[in-house]
Amino acid sequence: MTSRVRNIALMITLVFGLIAVVVFCMVLGHRTMNPQKSLVHNRVTSSPKHRILIIAPHPDDESLGTGGLIADAAIRGDKVKILFMTNGDGFHFGAEKYTGRAKVNKDDYLRYGFQRQKEAICAATKLGIRTNDVTFLGFPDQGLASIWRHYWDPSKPFISRQTKFSHVPYPTAVDYGQAYSAPVLLGVLERIMMEYQPTDIYVTGTSDRHPDHWATGVFTLLAMSMLESKDPCFCPHLYTFDIHRANWQVDLPVGTDSDLSLPDSFFDYGDELYKRKVSRKALEAKKQALSCYKTQAIVMPSFLKSFERPYELFRLHTPRSIVSTNQVPKNSWPASSLLALHPVDHPKRESGSVIKSAYVLQHGPDLYLKLVTGGNCSPGTSYSINVCTVPSGPNEAIERVSLRLIPKTRSYELVDVWPPLNTKEVKVAYTKDAVQIRLAGILLPNAKYFLFNIDLNNYGKIVDRIPWERFNVTPNRNWRKPLNCRVEARQQVAVSPPSI
Repeated sequence: MTSRVRNIALMITLVFGLIAVVVFCMVLGHRTMNPQKSLVHNRVTSSPKHRILIIAPHPDDESLGTGGLIADAAIRGDKVKILFMTNGDGFHFGAEKYTGRAKVNKDDYLRYGFQRQKEAICAATKLGIRTNDVTFLGFPDQGLASIWRHYWDPSKPFISRQTKFSHVPYPTAVDYGQAYSAPVLLGVLERIMMEYQPTDIYVTGTSDRHPDHWATGVFTLLAMSMLESKDPCFCPHLYTFDIHRANWQVDLPVGTDSDLSLPDSFFDYGDELYKRKVSRKALEAKKQALSCYKTQAIVMPSFLKSFERPYELFRLHTPRSIVSTNQVPKNSWPASSLLALHPVDHPKRESGSVIKSAYVLQHGPDLYLKLVTGGNCSPGTSYSINVCTVPSGPNEAIERVSLRLIPKTRSYELVDVWPPLNTKEVKVAYTKDAVQIRLAGILLPNAKYFLFNIDLNNYGKIVDRIPWERFNVTPNRNWRKPLNCRVEARQQVAVSPPSI
């Protein structure tokens, strides 16, 4: 009897073991057939007792992208601080709906900004955040990208087209009365980060299509890089989220936990993606927070509703390691220097030209770039190559170079250099379907990071782009000094075909 029972038990064990093996193989096969799904991890992106900093471009972005995370963190007892870059005072259509007038003036935009600030405080309260943990910077809505690109001189600040202010007009803002300029914005971001010492930072990604959103992401990247260069102990995790990108969130059925159906470009940059489950209690808090934004609900109710889901998606940002070479690249570039295979999803493709891929290499203090293009270039087609270096010294200056390539005439122009007297040697070589660029001496010996971006423009409109990325610089004490080749800004220079 005992032997018979033992045999039956053994048979049952073998059957269940076989079932387990079959299930495992099915799951493994499913993962193999769906490589994208294996890159999306189901993980809570913050641990108890973390100090979380949310950086939002406008009031409502914090609830749309991170409302569930904020509410769950508050329930667990984590410390959470919300930082708003703008009061959302430049949304023309929203201001019209709010005032009930077809023509709104600067005072209307300002009142609209005050109202959106009240709504943000209401939403934070619904998510379990105290008013003291909500901070407003008061910078201009619809102006952050312009400030990043052009306004690095505090004596020549940006002027808002809507409110007509050139400085922070909100008395409750952190730097009330300060000029709308990049150094001022970077300074306040650095100061808040240093004082708060966050363990986790959440911000809109540089791949977001909205100019204020990607600019918020790159300002945050630069502020973090500056602090990390000065203080090795400052090393928070950086997570990004997208609000305006390929309409992937809007196109999904509302209120379901369906497949993400993410665009391919979500997986092009190597960062880890996390699909974070939102608890039922936190989801209800998120819905209540979104209901506070009445000025937005009268304009885009379905858009707000599309973010009321039981999950949120985040990307864990890590600096890329640039490939360093001892040889000047010519025709053959190593596969490891590939930056991106696809551009960001962008709806405007009128130019007929596209960015196929980009490569980046470091050769001592020199930076080499290769841009592979496709399609037909119109007379209005141009490429903007933008580089920003981050020094390691506490008192060293940020250096920026912006180069505009005109493929139709095979020429280029140096449109922006900061500091203004800092000139670089530039060489550009065009081929049939690619262009190679050498920026000599841009990576100074004390540089720790550099930020890099490419925009494809058609008559001034961005139709394709590779978003801002952060790279580690490979140091070398034997670097030579950069060549002092004076190139006046906006001076067009014809380029000959020879390789560089």
